[in-house]
Amino acid sequence: AAPPAPVAGMIAVMGGIVGSLCTVMAYFYALKHADASRVSIGALMEVVVGALIGIAFLGEPGTWNVLLGGAMILGGCVIVASENN
Repeated sequence: AAPPAPVAGMIAVMGGIVGSLCTVMAYFYALKHADASRVSIGALMEVVVGALIGIAFLGEPGTWNVLLGGAMILGGCVIVASENN
């Protein structure tokens, strides 16, 4: 059964905050250790991190569409990063 609406809303908000927080923390950590132009490409992975957190901790279904979308985002990041060399 689905959780009540207020609980579902809180889960969605907290999932967004945790996903964004993890990505921002990783971004600033990476800025200390790498070139900013390369690190900014990694910031595009916020959506992938959020989806993974939802799947791992919040019980979201990891469907083929979600996995394929994440792979496409990561592939795009790799292509852009390789063009910066």
